[in-house]
Amino acid sequence: MSSRRNSSRTVDEWEQSIREAAARFSFVQTVIVADKSPVALKMRLFLGPELFVQVYINVMTGTQNFALILGRERLYGRDCVDGAWHRHPYGDPGGHDFSPEGVQPVTVAEFLSEVREIVEEAELL
Repeated sequence: MSSRRNSSRTVDEWEQSIREAAARFSFVQTVIVADKSPVALKMRLFLGPELFVQVYINVMTGTQNFALILGRERLYGRDCVDGAWHRHPYGDPGGHDFSPEGVQPVTVAEFLSEVREIVEEAELL
């Protein structure tokens, strides 16, 4: 079975595109690969010592999880599971937003734009 079954990109291609997206945002200080296998990738884009964006991609299942994390707590997120997107709103990160806006697919760069708005409004940086 091919690791590209549900994704048009390989893990290496995802890693490169995430690094390119992160490079466009000056608030991203450091990018690390936290875990990598032939089918899955977890990266952390650090905005500060305890504040980071975690990106998880599974090319076999098509799962994409993007989360803004402070310490060990998710502040905001967007997930694609089984081809369906939803949002974990800022202020209610345990909630699931299935509104028309909440179910819109987003790229890593679009998520980082949303994160920029949140960290500026909340003065997290």
